[in-house]
Amino acid sequence: MNTLPLFYYQPNYVDFLELSLKLNRRIFDDIIVLKNTNYPEFDSVYQHMSSNKEEFEKYCFYRFFNMLDYCKENNIQKFVYCDTDAIFLKKLDWENIIKDEECVLGVPDDQSNFLDAACSHFSIWTLKGLESFCNFILETYKSRIDRLLPKWNYHKASFTGGGIC
Repeated sequence: MNTLPLFYYQPNYVDFLELSLKLNRRIFDDIIVLKNTNYPEFDSVYQHMSSNKEEFEKYCFYRFFNMLDYCKENNIQKFVYCDTDAIFLKKLDWENIIKDEECVLGVPDDQSNFLDAACSHFSIWTLKGLESFCNFILETYKSRIDRLLPKWNYHKASFTGGGIC
């Protein structure tokens, strides 16, 4: 089995969670389901800039803070994260994949037209990388919001779904 734990973040009820857990237990010994939605420091600076519902987008950010809290409380240095609607079909050497990186996630080659995409729906993290990312999120919303506005303005002007999410 895999030595790194698998984290899910699922604060609301979804009917497929139990099946997802059952299937991913074939690959992972340790699956942690996180649910915390109480992040007042983030809520105090968050500005909604997405075509998706605000609650959904906040959950997307909360997951990072929830994982960070859990890792610190439980002395977890590395882990795998995936959305609850994904399953793994094969065992992989997560330690070899992340090597000396702080985070491994999907980034498509095409970053044109304010796509600015990076996908954490499936990702591998270190505590250091996650802490750095959470600090980046807070710092950006607190004092660098101007860096996000051109992308959000593009989405609004072009009627393109997405935004800052």
